[in-house]
Amino acid sequence: MLLWQNSIVGTIPYEVGSCSDLTVIDLSENLLTGSIPTSFGSLFKLQELQLSVNQLSGTIPSEISNCTALTLLEVDNNQISGEIPVLIGKLNSLTLFFAWKNNLTGSIPESLSACENLQALDLSYNDLSGPVPTQIFALKNLTKMLLISNELSGFIPPDIGNCTNLYRFRVSDNRLGGTIPSEIGKLKILNFLDMSNNHFEGGIPPSISGCGNLEFLDLHSNALTGTVPDTLPKSLQLVDISDNRLTGQLNPSIGSLTELTKLNLGKNQFSGRIPAEILSCSKLQLLDLGDNGFSGDIPKEFGQLPSLEISLNLSCNQFTGEIPTEFSRLDKLGTLDLSYNKLSGELDILKNLENLVSLNVSFNQFSGELPNTPFFNKLPLNDLTGNRDLYMSGGVITPANKMDPPQHAKSTMKLGHVNPSQCQCSTRASCNLRVS
Repeated sequence: MLLWQNSIVGTIPYEVGSCSDLTVIDLSENLLTGSIPTSFGSLFKLQELQLSVNQLSGTIPSEISNCTALTLLEVDNNQISGEIPVLIGKLNSLTLFFAWKNNLTGSIPESLSACENLQALDLSYNDLSGPVPTQIFALKNLTKMLLISNELSGFIPPDIGNCTNLYRFRVSDNRLGGTIPSEIGKLKILNFLDMSNNHFEGGIPPSISGCGNLEFLDLHSNALTGTVPDTLPKSLQLVDISDNRLTGQLNPSIGSLTELTKLNLGKNQFSGRIPAEILSCSKLQLLDLGDNGFSGDIPKEFGQLPSLEISLNLSCNQFTGEIPTEFSRLDKLGTLDLSYNKLSGELDILKNLENLVSLNVSFNQFSGELPNTPFFNKLPLNDLTGNRDLYMSGGVITPANKMDPPQHAKSTMKLGHVNPSQCQCSTRASCNLRVS
């Protein structure tokens, strides 16, 4: 029965359960309401049940456990409530179970571990609570486990190392805690690891270098401490470890991540100088180092990153010196935030960055006349303020010297009228660039 994408309204007839020879039911992407008929439990030959993207309510009937030939069960994107039936463990042939974006409550049943052929499990965007059952990590065929945005608690057990076929693991936006198990390094084909926005603590395990296929690593918004491991998988394309309590200096080994396109280290406690080896990350499109304790000159290598086009955030650090002349090459860059540092010199080096849509240089020690370009003339004062010797003039080039003739007083505005006692980056959007 293939009736997907037909704008069908109403409820699913109970009588469908009498069609004993049915092997496939696909009613997905319609406008169906009501509940899933308990009569489906009589369809012993049913192999695929696809009811995704409707307006179904009620619960997942426990009678569905009688459909022992079932391989695909997709009920995602509905309004289904209640608990996942414990008897679901009887579905020994089940390879895919999608129930994401519903109103499911209760815990993830341990009985799911009996579905030994299960390859893909997605229970994201529900109200599930309790721990992730340890037994589930015995499913050696599992390639995809997505439990995003629930109320799950507890910890991730070392048993995760048994899921050697795991390709995608996402448990973000929960209440999980404990440490990240070192056994995660046994997942040789893991490609996508997202444990962000939880309560994980301790360090990033050095064993993660064993995940030789890892391209996406997102651990942001936890309570992680310690330093970043010297060796991260060279396959990484995106790293977001922002909003933690990580310390130490950025290791020169960062240059080995030559496939990296997005790197977010913001809102940590990193310090020291930025290593020149970052130039080897030639594919970087987004770099966020904001709200840390980095110091020294801004590396000229930043201006030599040919792909840097989304954002460069260096705000809320201790950078000194002038903007490197190499920054004039960042002609693809869209957002640049240098605010809350100790930078000096003039801003002329930025006047030809034609793709800039956002620039914040506030609370530094910049001086001189603002470049007379349409972009600079439209910049909000909040993005310029806090620079005592920086001047703007309504399109008229005037000397920035404090000894300017009196007639310039009305046409020139000084931008150093605010002097905050400390950086406020933690509450500012510019320090919260989130990679996705």
